[in-house]
Amino acid sequence: MRGTGMLNQNQQSRIMLHLSQAIDSQTKNHDAQAAEELEHALDAGFTLPAVYFDLGYLRSRTDRTESAFKYLQQCFRHDEYGLAARMISGQIQQKEGRLKEAAVEYLEALKIADSAVVPPDQSDSIRQLYEPIVESQEAYANFRSVSRQRHEW
Repeated sequence: MRGTGMLNQNQQSRIMLHLSQAIDSQTKNHDAQAAEELEHALDAGFTLPAVYFDLGYLRSRTDRTESAFKYLQQCFRHDEYGLAARMISGQIQQKEGRLKEAAVEYLEALKIADSAVVPPDQSDSIRQLYEPIVESQEAYANFRSVSRQRHEW
């Protein structure tokens, strides 16, 4: 029950119930039900990055990609989930036809992967090398998005 903070026994019991039901549902490939149970666990106060990641993953496999992206964003800064969260986010953007935004997510994932395979004293340098590339891709994606919106007006 790590991650529950100062929750009372009743709240912890509710969280355990929702987590066990989520695990059971997910093992039976009932992704929608598993996601609902994980959302109930979040509502009850269980806010570990693993819950956000699993929710993002489950929602990415359905038509609820916006909520998937929202949950995955909660994992971007966590070492254990950042790379996978960026990859799934890229897949979501790509599936939605937002290729520029997908490219940003894939570049962020590549930055994480590259910085993980070099010696620790070089990882900051690798990440810094990616920054201008990511920023220029983000600027291009934002420019295209604004241009498209103006065109639609």
